[in-house]
Amino acid sequence: MTTTAQERREARRFAIERELAPHVDPRWAEGVLLELRIQGVAGDLIGEALGEVDSHCAESGESADEAFGDPVAYARSLGLPRSPDQGAGAVVRTVLPTLVQLAGMFLTLWSVPAVVTGDAVEITVGQVLAGVVLVGALVLLARRPEPVLRALVRRPVVGTVAFGAASAALVVPLLLLRATLVLLPAGATCAVGIALLVVGTAADLVRARRPDGADPVLAPLQDAATTTRRRRESRRVGLFAALLVPAWTLVVGVLLGWLAT
Repeated sequence: MTTTAQERREARRFAIERELAPHVDPRWAEGVLLELRIQGVAGDLIGEALGEVDSHCAESGESADEAFGDPVAYARSLGLPRSPDQGAGAVVRTVLPTLVQLAGMFLTLWSVPAVVTGDAVEITVGQVLAGVVLVGALVLLARRPEPVLRALVRRPVVGTVAFGAASAALVVPLLLLRATLVLLPAGATCAVGIALLVVGTAADLVRARRPDGADPVLAPLQDAATTTRRRRESRRVGLFAALLVPAWTLVVGVLLGWLAT
């Protein structure tokens, strides 16, 4: 029988859910997994919770919805503890390299046209305000991620609109508040920006490659091969995320330099 494109997409989407809980509706298992992830529960506890549901469904013949009700309400009723790696202090330490990367990106991109033309770098009121707003938003998200993550997961359309509005709120000050606060030498500003970008990226890569940096969802008594594969996949995602900001800086920087010529 030919497999349709939709069936292949669903197989990839629910691969973890079907592996952890093969006797449970994968959409119900996904609801539990996402809610527990949003709560900051460790991956092994999530796997254990789904394993218990799967065992009950396999033995009783009931569906998960019949036996346990709404997946989000069930996940909340478990009262599982937040992982120490998801505490406020740990999250802020995780976000700090990204903040350093963003500072380096801004300084680099602001200085590239000036380096090409030989002018000084103008730091405007709008640039400073946009940077402060972005840093504040990231710190707030790091300390209180649950409301934002729930909105994105449960109401993706609302989340997309909110993201667009937040992006506009960053762009508007750049366009309207163009009064110059300070003039900086282009070469030195670009060098500092690149240095910050390198330091932030290096710190992010080190964190992503740490053995304890990955927290995949694992079933109880998971075999060693699957555990290794899951941890490798989690690290790969972390490495990809760490390289996004420098890659974006390179692309936009080349474009700005070309336009400045």
